[in-house]
Amino acid sequence: MKNNKKKLEKKIMITGGAGFIGTSLIYFLIKETRNQLLNIDNLTYVSNLHSLKDISKNSRYKFFK
Repeated sequence: MKNNKKKLEKKIMITGGAGFIGTSLIYFLIKETRNQLLNIDNLTYVSNLHSLKDISKNSRYKFFK
C-alpha cells in the first residue's frame, strides 16, 4: 500500500515571492508539498503582498522584507 502522507522535506528560500511568478510558486509549494517556505522580497512597484494574504498565516510560510 502506498503512503500518501506528505512529509516535511525541505526549507526553501524564495526571492521575489511577492511578484507574479513568485506568488504562483509559493501557492504551488504550499498546496503540493510539506516544505517550509521563506519569502524574501524587496517590495518594489511590481510586488503585491495582498496576493499572498490567504497563506500569510500558514505555519510553513514566513515573509521578510
